[in-house]
Amino acid sequence: MTRSYMGYVSSLTTNTIPIATTLNVGYLLVAGGGGGAFSNVSGGGGGGGGMLTDTGIVAAGITYTVTVGAGGSNSAQNGRSGTPSAFLQSVMGGGGGASSYDGAMAGGNGGSGGGGTRSGGGGDGVAGQGNAGGSSNATTNAGGGGGKGSTGGNGSGTTGGAGGSASTNDYTGTTRSFSGGGGGGGTGSNGAGGTNAGSAPAGSATANFGGGGGGGNGSAGNGGSGRVVIRALTADIASFTITTTGTVSTGTTGSYTYWDYTTSGTFVVA
Repeated sequence: MTRSYMGYVSSLTTNTIPIATTLNVGYLLVAGGGGGAFSNVSGGGGGGGGMLTDTGIVAAGITYTVTVGAGGSNSAQNGRSGTPSAFLQSVMGGGGGASSYDGAMAGGNGGSGGGGTRSGGGGDGVAGQGNAGGSSNATTNAGGGGGKGSTGGNGSGTTGGAGGSASTNDYTGTTRSFSGGGGGGGTGSNGAGGTNAGSAPAGSATANFGGGGGGGNGSAGNGGSGRVVIRALTADIASFTITTTGTVSTGTTGSYTYWDYTTSGTFVVA
């Protein structure tokens, strides 16, 4: 734009500064783990909750729902499945372990599958989120629940299968283990659970780590609730105000700021 004053001509240049309207984020989703099963003989371990990491884009001014899944309860029928966790996408809860009260039974399907019992197979896991549960080859044993890190162990003889291994994540600056499988019950010896999951007989998983509950004879353990962690480059959030609801811990590690959800809530960028 050109202006003329008292015979002089001057040039005025206007620069437009772009205002960021989106934020790149990374996130960890861990669903609730499946509950273990029990009977008068043996019960399968619960599968670990589905687990994944991914990246996405959030827009300013939109309220995003963060869902933290619940762990499944133990049962004399099949253990109850965990419930999904979600932010931008969702992961499935772990499958419940199988009970031998009703004959040969397969473990429940889920993020990772529950352990089978009485010659039943393990439940299926979801590709990219977890693994299958272990199987049983007799009335005297049950399979371990699958974990994010590996499939559940098979029962054999009078020994229950071990739960599948957990998988680690360090988005908060501390390496933590999530989504291990619960151990399967046996009439002679019982299977150990994955890290933060329940061991047979009747061990419950640690809250907010998505592990499966342990199976057992006469009693079983509950699955652990899940977790959601969101992170963004600290330099990128300087021009934004971030607000959250729910039970959320926040901090910085390296070049990132993180928000660690242990209950459901919201995430808003403004």
